[in-house]
Amino acid sequence: VLGAGVLAEVQRDMARTRLPYWISPAPQEAGSTRVGKLSADQWRSFCSIHLVVTLVRIWGPSDPESRFHKMLQNYMDLVTAVKIASMRTMTPARISSYNLHMDRYLKNLLELYPQVNLSPYHHLSCHFGELLQRFGPTHAWRCWIFERINYKLQEIPTNKKFGTYDC
Repeated sequence: VLGAGVLAEVQRDMARTRLPYWISPAPQEAGSTRVGKLSADQWRSFCSIHLVVTLVRIWGPSDPESRFHKMLQNYMDLVTAVKIASMRTMTPARISSYNLHMDRYLKNLLELYPQVNLSPYHHLSCHFGELLQRFGPTHAWRCWIFERINYKLQEIPTNKKFGTYDC
């Protein structure tokens, strides 16, 4: 969807952007096969900071009826919904805002990309507002620590055979 030109612009903007020390930066060549897997924190900074900066800069000034502007609006709905869902405090107004942005994101996703097949995660996102209402902010019940453990386990060299051990 982005293409090599836009990705090059993202990488140029990344080189000029200073992040606060508490934000894990994405690799300078994010999007390249040379980088390998990104961590969850790297994905978060790449998607919610770097892509936003570049896409707003290059697509924001376009005609509001253009495809690029609609793609930007769609992406911003996704980023806004994720930001709201990740907040450390939750209110009924925030849950309503999450639902609004996520519903609009999904509706426009299908219009902009009719070839896309929605996944179970898209369906889950439709019910996420209910989870926020029942359980409160996600920091109280998310499973990031298990993602970290999975990441560390993937770094362990194995022989890919269950139940055996190589020294």
